[in-house]
Amino acid sequence: MSTILRRAAVVVLFVCVLVPTLVAQAADSPTAEEVIAKYLEAAGGKEAIAKVKNRKATGMLLLKGMGVEADITSYTAPPNAWTEIFLGPFGAVERGMSDGVAWEVHPSEGPRILTGDDFADMKRQSSLSLLSEWEKFFSSVEYAGEESIDSVAYHKLVFTPEDGGKVEQYYNTESGLLFLSRSAQNGKPTESRLSDYKAVDGVQIPHKIEARGGPYEIELTLDTIEHNVEIPADRFALPAQIKELQSATATP
Repeated sequence: MSTILRRAAVVVLFVCVLVPTLVAQAADSPTAEEVIAKYLEAAGGKEAIAKVKNRKATGMLLLKGMGVEADITSYTAPPNAWTEIFLGPFGAVERGMSDGVAWEVHPSEGPRILTGDDFADMKRQSSLSLLSEWEKFFSSVEYAGEESIDSVAYHKLVFTPEDGGKVEQYYNTESGLLFLSRSAQNGKPTESRLSDYKAVDGVQIPHKIEARGGPYEIELTLDTIEHNVEIPADRFALPAQIKELQSATATP
């Protein structure tokens, strides 16, 4: 259960095994920058995106095959982020980025400070528009051709971070919106499919994410998304357990 919850926490804001078929790249294929520009325009435009200073989201998480449901609440206000997965009597998983420290508090495994792929993923989750500022998180991006998934054409982009594994993303050639994201979490492949895009304050946001990592299948449905809300002053403060862990780690 602990491994599943950890993967679920990663899925909450962008995290279905699909096997795409490669289509020959045409001579007039777009550049990676052009695919990104089309996405930003389809998502509402740079002006609308820039008006969003923070985001609150709530929804329901379903662990398929297990019949387990959990309530989700998340706040994002760059460079900070916080997510809670509440499982009733089982407790809650909290995961966040607080002033450069990525952390997690698990009901059965306790607190831990995130490093490596986990840190990189949490850092990306703290962005409200990753593609508007992709240079902050990746050293390069390249256009990797056009691929067909379920008879629908997608542009494939490959993002390379300074540390950690590459991230592959697939954008609908017609709408320009992101459909599939694929990466590796600590060496284990994870894929997520985004759908049910709806406009919130002029910005298109997926309200459904279906993901699979190994044998685990997760479905996230977002019920409410609000922008520029009042956030509790201590929302992004490091939990006491994380502070204690930092102190213990720093003690010679």
